[in-house]
Amino acid sequence: MSMVSLPGLTDMINVISRERNLPKHAVEAALKEALLKRLRTLSSNSALR
Repeated sequence: MSMVSLPGLTDMINVISRERNLPKHAVEAALKEALLKRLRTLSSNSALR
């Protein structure tokens, strides 16, 4: 798996944390899980072609 640059990610985590009154680590964990799920979906779709 390759690394990608996600500019503004720290700011997005801070905004979500503040707006939703959630700890930053919870926001980070949720975003990580969502990104990994999306990557798995994309890779399984490309494997079907």
